[in-house]
Amino acid sequence: MALFRGAVGPAPVANLLNTFDPLYTPPQVLSSVTRIDQGVTLSPALSTSKVLAEFSSASTFATSGLASFQTSYALSEHESPVSGNPARRFGLVTWNSPGANVYLESRWNPLDLSGYPVLEFDVDRPAGALNPVAPTNFHVQLLQANGSQSTSLSVNNYAVIDGPQAGPAGNAHAMLKTVRIPLTDFTGIDRTSVAGVRFTFDDTASGAIVLSTIAADAARVDPSVIMSVISVILEWA
Repeated sequence: MALFRGAVGPAPVANLLNTFDPLYTPPQVLSSVTRIDQGVTLSPALSTSKVLAEFSSASTFATSGLASFQTSYALSEHESPVSGNPARRFGLVTWNSPGANVYLESRWNPLDLSGYPVLEFDVDRPAGALNPVAPTNFHVQLLQANGSQSTSLSVNNYAVIDGPQAGPAGNAHAMLKTVRIPLTDFTGIDRTSVAGVRFTFDDTASGAIVLSTIAADAARVDPSVIMSVISVILEWA
């Protein structure tokens, strides 16, 4: 109901969409009774969301120290509720030990991202022995063409990556929650000339994660022009 009241009709209440956005804490009336994983794409319009990297080809990525990296990774029906979307591309990243030189990097021609308040990407963990019981953590940086790097931001300040999750009947699967980071949190870089992003696996001892669609996104858009796919997955803790 919050989705429809927040996005459609003659007088939408935009604040209701905060329920779906990881930049906002879920309402206590919901979080007190169930686990909430938030995933949101506010709009596919270029003025609202600019896709920076997808995971259809390894040629657009560089790696160092990883155990493996696989693009166009096929999530099974039981791993993700969005796996049936043929346009969706996933990257599977694994590492056996952490370090400053263990990373995945995507580069592109310099782009002016100063008009986009948020960097976002989808992430979760598939089942596997590489992942610990505790949530997985890694760091994210923006890059410039001259080699400059932004400050390194800890993902666990923006999301809890502890999948796969399961309901009372089991059937654990990845949720692909959205990580949304305000671009102003990345300091020490010119946001009018961003040429890449780096994920550094320097914290959790080993791991396997699934990544999808890195984008620059607006923090909020006029609900009257929203053309979005919003998914909130509710699972009993």
